[in-house]
Amino acid sequence: MSAEAWTEQRRAWTNRRIASGRHRGFGPTDAVLPSMGFVTGSTSDEPETVIFAPGDHAASLSTVPALAIQGRRARFAKRLLDLVVAIPIALLFVLLLPFVALALKLTSPGPVLFKQQRLGRHGRTITVYKFRSMRIDAEARLRADPELFEAYRKNGFKVPARLDPRITPVGRFLRTTSLDELPQALCVLRGTMSAVGPRPVVPDELAALYRRAPEYYLACKPGLTGLWQVSGRSHVVHKNRTTLDQLYATNWSMLWDIKILVRTIPAVLTAHGAH
Repeated sequence: MSAEAWTEQRRAWTNRRIASGRHRGFGPTDAVLPSMGFVTGSTSDEPETVIFAPGDHAASLSTVPALAIQGRRARFAKRLLDLVVAIPIALLFVLLLPFVALALKLTSPGPVLFKQQRLGRHGRTITVYKFRSMRIDAEARLRADPELFEAYRKNGFKVPARLDPRITPVGRFLRTTSLDELPQALCVLRGTMSAVGPRPVVPDELAALYRRAPEYYLACKPGLTGLWQVSGRSHVVHKNRTTLDQLYATNWSMLWDIKILVRTIPAVLTAHGAH
């Protein structure tokens, strides 16, 4: 058997495993992400097996395996887990709100909470809240500075912290400790976000990062944490970030969500990849 025929046979076998629901053992550190190509998963015993090659027509949901996260049981289980996680985080947000608000008001003008329109499940527009970490004219400064905007675009729609003059001193602390994301617990309680899922993106990001296969992102609610967060956060380049989202949507399990939540704790405490 030729090498090409063997590769095709392995790809077909892997796809059958995904479609039949037996592929559930994938974890955030179990795979070696390839440097290029369109990938939605791999077998636990052969981490470099590409399920969809770059030439496959993966943009249509009719040509990809059924996504585990779309099942009725999956949605019910995730909602229960969302409430268990979001309620204590929301209480922590309420307790810290007066102190963070005072620090922000004393050091820079502007509102305490920053809100932005992001894309949620099925492409619905949702409002995401954070503690404000930037100057009030941050968006205008980004658009007015061609070099800064180019760095923002090339870095997966995030300006590297060392180059970003818009972040306030208090905001830098909030970002490093991930305290700026506490208000998102309110989004989880409302049901527009989930405890675990892809990082919420703006429409420009979806078009630029996901291109041929936005369905994998749109099948999920954006999450407080996810594979991207526990795999390095801002250290993960945007191509690998979208691959992680595809893996998560295809291979979701309740156990996997719990593992991601557990791994989030040391990632936050050590500020790994935060900026």
